[in-house]
Amino acid sequence: ADLMNEMAAADTVVAIRYHNLICALKTGTPVLALCYAAKSDALMDRMGLGAYCHPAREVDADRLLEQFRALEKRSAELRQTLTERNLAAARQLEHQFTSLTTALFPATDHAHTLRKAP
Repeated sequence: ADLMNEMAAADTVVAIRYHNLICALKTGTPVLALCYAAKSDALMDRMGLGAYCHPAREVDADRLLEQFRALEKRSAELRQTLTERNLAAARQLEHQFTSLTTALFPATDHAHTLRKAP
């Protein structure tokens, strides 16, 4: 919770760890990702921030600074994009849980009912 609060309060985040990246994106905070794995690139692309990935193994300070400045300039627009993408992800997750629940528990009524003892 503390990390999420810090990410939400930040104007911009530079993250290298995957879970820090997730926290920043989930809070809607624009993030520049120093990517060490394809999963980070894929997540950033899915969230509309694919242009703000930088390979962690080949850090180019000038390019990193350029990306950071571009990220800051588009901050308001990117916050809106993140809000929309987070809502879409939440809807998709809800749909997946509903489908999974239906598949695992095919009963038509999932409401808990009290039965009287015989």
